[in-house]
Amino acid sequence: PDSPTAALIHHTRYTQPALFAHQIALHKLLAAHGIQPDYLAGHSLGELTAAHLAGIFDLQDAARLVTARAHLMAALPEGAMIATTAGEHDIHALLEEHNARDKVAVAALNSPTNTVIAGDPHTTHHIAAELSRRGHRTRPLQVRRAFHSPHTEAILDAFQQVAATVGYRRPTIPLVSTLTGQPADPDQITRADYWTAQIRRTVRFADAVTTLN
Repeated sequence: PDSPTAALIHHTRYTQPALFAHQIALHKLLAAHGIQPDYLAGHSLGELTAAHLAGIFDLQDAARLVTARAHLMAALPEGAMIATTAGEHDIHALLEEHNARDKVAVAALNSPTNTVIAGDPHTTHHIAAELSRRGHRTRPLQVRRAFHSPHTEAILDAFQQVAATVGYRRPTIPLVSTLTGQPADPDQITRADYWTAQIRRTVRFADAVTTLN
């Protein structure tokens, strides 16, 4: 556990493919027990797993997208991600107030009381400190990159080039999109543009869960 090789799991380049493999393994375990999903959804990288399981990508193409995504994200500059109990509206208002929209973004809506902000370390921690002063709890995430933030804009063109080369099929199991929080449009989720935007935009996981309920 304390070896240099084991420590690689904490690096984005290796973490994301490992998560992808683990998620597929969990699905296969459930399937082996006769449990099959009526709908699928996934958080960030997990949406690529869900798309593969829905039949949009075959395993080879899904793995290509996951490894390209991980490789590109590993090259991002140092960033910060901080979870807070503040809501999306309050955070957007604060970013506007501090003229910080080009440095910090709402990265994920995980639940009504768990929102993640991400971006430039100094500005992100400054926004988090202001949220704390206003009575919200905050908790830094143990990551070195700012996923779903303005930092990711530097890799979108490169990822789009990879995403444009894979094969897309209409899903055989319905997906709920975490870009919109609504049932995914098969014509949109089978386009490279969707998966490129998925890197940058907010993960609306709480909305997707609400839709599934």
